[in-house]
Amino acid sequence: DTRMFHEASQSDDALFRRLCPDGKDFSPVMKRRLIKLGIDPTKKPEELTPDEKSAFARLDIDPDTITWNRVLDTCDRHLRRVEVGRGP
Repeated sequence: DTRMFHEASQSDDALFRRLCPDGKDFSPVMKRRLIKLGIDPTKKPEELTPDEKSAFARLDIDPDTITWNRVLDTCDRHLRRVEVGRGP
């Protein structure tokens, strides 16, 4: 939820600056993301084009495609003294 909120409310440049503050190089995990995106990982953050910065900073998560299994946890305290089979 937080990531989708930030992507919806901030510009590409603002997102990129939060990930790569001025003077900082890419971390190893960021370089792996650059490789996945087809961007040269030897570039410095300030050398990326606006399109490359946008692709790097945004995950573009579609909330309609997120699913997860839910588990219903039931408190059985009220069932402890139930007697079964006493009805008519």
